[in-house]
Amino acid sequence: MDAEEVRVEILSSYQDLLKLQKDWKELYAEAGGDNVFLSWEWNEAYCRTFLRRANLLILAFERQGRIAAIAPLVRRDTVVSFISDPDLADYQDVLVRDAHVEVFRRLFEVLSHFGSWDRLKLSRIRHDSANLPHLERALENAKARWHRRLDSMSPYVALDDPEGYFEALPAALKRDIRYAQKKLTSGGGWTFTREEGGSEAGREILDRLFDFHRRRPRTTHSASFFTPPDNRAFFIDIFEHYGKALGVDLSAVKKGGAIVSASLGLSSGTRYYHWFSAVDPAYRKFPVEALHLRTLMEDVSRTGAKIFDFMPGRERSAAAWTSLKMASYDLRVFRKTSNLYLDRAWCAADRLLSALTPGRRAKRGKRLFT
Repeated sequence: MDAEEVRVEILSSYQDLLKLQKDWKELYAEAGGDNVFLSWEWNEAYCRTFLRRANLLILAFERQGRIAAIAPLVRRDTVVSFISDPDLADYQDVLVRDAHVEVFRRLFEVLSHFGSWDRLKLSRIRHDSANLPHLERALENAKARWHRRLDSMSPYVALDDPEGYFEALPAALKRDIRYAQKKLTSGGGWTFTREEGGSEAGREILDRLFDFHRRRPRTTHSASFFTPPDNRAFFIDIFEHYGKALGVDLSAVKKGGAIVSASLGLSSGTRYYHWFSAVDPAYRKFPVEALHLRTLMEDVSRTGAKIFDFMPGRERSAAAWTSLKMASYDLRVFRKTSNLYLDRAWCAADRLLSALTPGRRAKRGKRLFT
């Protein structure tokens, strides 16, 4: 892929994004893997809800008449970053058909001509991304002022051998699950259900999730992620319009027909993303969520999932379920050397503080079990 073979188109508005729909979908089908946050549906819904009037900076790389790569970026004040906020899109990246260094060389070449930014922040790139070494090599070749920072550690469960995994669960967790079963079984029993996005039953679960999450005790949790109306609107949007494309998955534990625990996830390929969950406050004294998770994992394993991804921000809460973690990184690029040194110093101080106060990084995460 030579430099002269690659043409770059810059799309700067929501209307431009809509024109890219067909090419974006085709590229994602070939190169998106299991990262639903790179799909056109996800980015369209996010831009429509949060960035309709923003200064988008989407770079579409074309080679031999086909879209070869898409860098979904936006400029917020003087910072260029991926379109979606890391609090929503847990894993981000550049969408590339063939991970070739020339695409990334052109990416930074084009960005260098925009004088209205002083920091480029590429967040939440998974450690297994084929693009990561190419991005870093391109930055080195461009003699850029940059550094890589560990952004998060995502706990996950490998479900290659579900029976062996469940058998090896800690004794205390097994006791919690049995206790929840006993309490829910008395007086009518309990049931578990999973629903797809767009269904009436799924919408009921989603509404209960919103309600339970907002009613969490403020003494142990921060304000609910679903309190802002735009956040709720976004999840309703992807549920109603892109449920199938994004693998929107709602599950619930019911007692006497009433939902007592609700969960929202995404399913893509062999990966299940466990996103939000919440329990009816009336059942908080029972470990209902442990029972819900155990049943959900078993069910998704039967439908082909090999990875149950807790995603960033749940290190402490997922500790009883798994010791496996996947790293995600930030690549930070600066126009000024002084800003690079300041950011490196801040990151070093943050690492030291995290080491001195275990669990601090997990507390900052947006999703905690309720």
